[in-house]
Formats: sequence, structure tokens, C-alpha cells
Amino acid sequence: MTSDSLSNLPLNQTLKQKRLLLDLSLEEVSEKTNIKISYLQSLEQGNYHDLPAEVYVQGYLKSLSRIYGLDLSEVLETYKQECGLLKYNNEASKLRPPISLKITPLLTPKAVSALLLLAVFITVSSYMGWQISQVTAAPELVVKSPLDGEVVTNGQIIVSGRTEPGSSLTINNQAVPLDDRGNFEQTIYLGLGENQIVVRSENRFEKTTQVIKRVVLGTPNPQVLGESEESTTQEDPLDNSSSEELQ
Repeated sequence: MTSDSLSNLPLNQTLKQKRLLLDLSLEEVSEKTNIKISYLQSLEQGNYHDLPAEVYVQGYLKSLSRIYGLDLSEVLETYKQECGLLKYNNEASKLRPPISLKITPLLTPKAVSALLLLAVFITVSSYMGWQISQVTAAPELVVKSPLDGEVVTNGQIIVSGRTEPGSSLTINNQAVPLDDRGNFEQTIYLGLGENQIVVRSENRFEKTTQVIKRVVLGTPNPQVLGESEESTTQEDPLDNSSSEELQ
């Protein structure tokens, strides 16, 4: 078989063109030459950096030159030239000065100003919301004593508890003083039977909270009083018998 000279095409295109002219697939060429299909693809694509050591590549090119009828010396020379040019391009690309990228900082003065304004707005909004809640909310009122429905036998009882400092407190419409913490304590006189104790707290925004306690004033157990009277008026049987004997 006579050896054809290479055309003006690059080596990778010449190898692919010769294979197609011979109507050979990559698989068939791989079987004939024992070259991996991936290496054949790299040769036909010009990806010489994906190939193994140069001594193996020279063996591949020798086998392909024999099958395709190419001049081996010309193939090897072209391969060396193209590899040298590829290496030169790679080295030149490494020597190129790095492209300076202009990185815009995320926190520009405008962004910082916007964040500060946002923080001030959130703070003012939170404070205004708290003030509005204070205006619209009724004062807290806790009555610790007496218990609702409590039954007592004493004619007076102590009403105590706690409310919002600065509020006005009344018990059954009578003003009751508060200490600095909003605590209060007042003695209330009870009437016989059920007594209703109304505790009312009003803050400076005229919002009120009211608690009602019911207390029952009872009397001592009448049965106990009757038994004590009977015990004091009962006569001694011995005294009766002695009186009969005297008669």
C-alpha cells in the first residue's frame, strides 16, 4: 500500500477523513489496532492532552498510518508540530495577566444609610405600637383576698390585691390608696347574708377593669348554742331523788 501525503487539514481531521473514506467505524478501527475508542476519539477531536504518554501515541499513529495509508514520518511530524503549538497556547494562556474583576461592595454608603433608616423606622414603629397598646389596654387587677363565695362569721374582712401603679382604685365606690407597686389592702364591713364586693381599677387613659367577689356573713351554728343551753339547765337525777326522800 502506497502512503498518501497529508492534506492541508489538521492531523485530527485527516485521521477522521481517512477513516470515513474507508467506511470504518471507531469500533472497527479499535479492533484492528487495539487502541481504545476514547483515545481514537481524542485523536480525531484534537484533544491531545487526553492521551497517554507520547511513546504510546507514536505507536497509535504508526498503527493508524498503516491502516489509513498515510506517511508515518509526515504524521509524526505534524503531530509534534500541533502538540508544540498546543503547549505554547497553554503556556501563553497561563502567562496572560489575570482579568481584574471590578467587585462592587455589597454595603455601599447608600445601602448603609438605607439600613439605618429601616432600623430607625422599625424602632419607632415598635415604640408607637407599644404606646397604642398601653392606651387601649385595660389595667391589670388581681384580688388576692377574699375568695369568691367565701363564708365568714366575722363582721369584717380584709380585701387585698394588686393593680397597675398609678391607677385609681375603688372598693364598693370608696377610694382606696395604692403603694408604689400598685398593692392595696382595705378592711370592709359586712352585713348579714351575702355581700358583694366590687373592686374597680381605672388607669390614666380611663380604661377600667372590675372584679366582683361575693362573701357570705353567717351566724354561729344554732344547734351548738341549743346544746350548750340544755347542758346548763339539765337537772341532776341524784338531786331529784334526794328531794323526794325529804318529802
